[in-house]
Amino acid sequence: MAKEPTKFVMTRKRADWVEGRKTTLRGTPMRVNEAAVNRAGEEAEAMVYKMHKDVSRQVKNLFKTTTAKNSIPDKPKEITVENSAMDASISSQSRILMNKLINKWQKSFNLFSVSFTDKMISTVDKQAMTDTQRAVEKLSGGVTIKTDSLSERTNDILIASTDESTSLIKTISSDYTTEVKEALMRSITSNSSSFTQLKESIDSMLMSKYTTYKNKAKNIALDQTRKAYAGLSTSRMRDAGLNEYIWRHAGGSQNPRSYHKYTLNGQTFKLSDPPIIDPKTGERGEPSTLINCKCYKEPVITFD
Repeated sequence: MAKEPTKFVMTRKRADWVEGRKTTLRGTPMRVNEAAVNRAGEEAEAMVYKMHKDVSRQVKNLFKTTTAKNSIPDKPKEITVENSAMDASISSQSRILMNKLINKWQKSFNLFSVSFTDKMISTVDKQAMTDTQRAVEKLSGGVTIKTDSLSERTNDILIASTDESTSLIKTISSDYTTEVKEALMRSITSNSSSFTQLKESIDSMLMSKYTTYKNKAKNIALDQTRKAYAGLSTSRMRDAGLNEYIWRHAGGSQNPRSYHKYTLNGQTFKLSDPPIIDPKTGERGEPSTLINCKCYKEPVITFD
C-alpha cells in the first residue's frame, strides 16, 4: 500500500545538541553495491555468449553441410563463390537460418529481460531501503524507520526502471542477430574468394559482433543497475524526510568526468533542486544519472 512521505524526526538528545548550532549532520553514504553491479554485468554477458555460441555453431554447420553437398570430386577443392551455383543456395539457406535464429533468440531475450530486471530491481531496492534506514538512524541519533512500504512516487520509479531496463535488454538480441544476418548476406554476395577464405571472413565477423554486443550488454546492465539504485535511493530518502546530500565522486575511474570530480564533488545539493550534471547540455540530475557515472549521495541535514 502506498504511503505518504514522513517528516524527519530526531531523538530528544540529538535535537538538544543541534539546537542553536550551525552544523551539518552526515548520514551513511547511499552507494550501490558494486558487487551486485558486476554480477548483473556478468549475467548479461553470459546470455550474449550463449546466443553467440549458438549462432556461430549453426552458421558454421550450414557452411559445412553446403560445401559437402556441392563438392565436385574432379574439381579443385578451392572454388570461388562468385558465379557459383552454390552462391544462391548458401544465400537462401543462410537467410532462412538467420530468420529462425532471430525469432529464437528474441523469445529467449524477452524472457531473460524480465527475469534479469526483476532480480536486479529487487536487489537494488532492498539495498536502497537498508541504506535509507542506516542514514536516518545516524542522522537522527538512533531513530529507526520502516521502509518496507512504498510511496506512490517510489512505486512509479520502480515501474519506470523496470520498463526501461527490460526494453534495453530486449534490443540486444534483435540488434545482434540482425547485424549478423546483414553481414553474412554481404559476405556471401560480395565475396569472390575461396570458400575457406569466406568462412574465415565470417568467423571473424561473428567474433567481432560478439565482442561488440558482449560489451554493450555489460554496459547496459551496469548502467541500469546504478541508475535504478540512484532513483530508488533518492525517492526513499525523500520518503524519509531527507532532502539534502553531499555529492561524492567515487574515484578510481580511468576517465573521470572532470566536472563531477572537481566541481560537484563535495558540494551540497537538494533533491528538490538537482544540479547541472553535464555543462555541455545543461542537463540536471543526481549522482549516477549519466551513463557510467559512479558518483553517489551522502545524505546530510544542515542547521543554520
